[in-house]
Amino acid sequence: MKWFIAILVASTVALILASLILTSRRSHADGSDRISSEPIPASQASITVQGWRNNELRKILSDFGQKYGLDQGLMTVETDDDGVSAVRFHSEIPADVFVFLVNYIHYPNDFDLSGRRISAIGNSVLDKQFGLSGEEFSGKGVRFYVPADDREYDEVYAQIDGARYFRVSFTDLSWTPVSDPRMPAG
Repeated sequence: MKWFIAILVASTVALILASLILTSRRSHADGSDRISSEPIPASQASITVQGWRNNELRKILSDFGQKYGLDQGLMTVETDDDGVSAVRFHSEIPADVFVFLVNYIHYPNDFDLSGRRISAIGNSVLDKQFGLSGEEFSGKGVRFYVPADDREYDEVYAQIDGARYFRVSFTDLSWTPVSDPRMPAG
């Protein structure tokens, strides 16, 4: 009789765990906690860049735009006297494409990266297109960046209001909290 009760308890626990796992997967599969392709308003998106000359950055943005089918006039570059460039958007950009662009500026096709110190910080405001729900995130400022000593090449990190850090893998565009922000120098 004891073995029957033990099997019954084990089966019940297994069913509860399976239910929790399926519920978690359903929530993830519907995109509710993932960055989507919904657009970000132009007024809520910019990228600050260091390490590329103005003409190089324009070429990188043009190549990226062609790769993702973006309008040629979507992005402009303004560079200050210190060599810091601001990429501005003239119309909305899909949220996923925005984070891909932050990464692409670090690893563009057909550019020699040796001897370069590249920095690209994507600035935006969290809303439903970024997939983090709830009042604790909605309307908060977010900064996307490639982490220091990156060896993955297909991810960005995110800093929310200067206090919380996440890893966003391009494999599934989901948010994973991290304890080490791996902030790049500069």
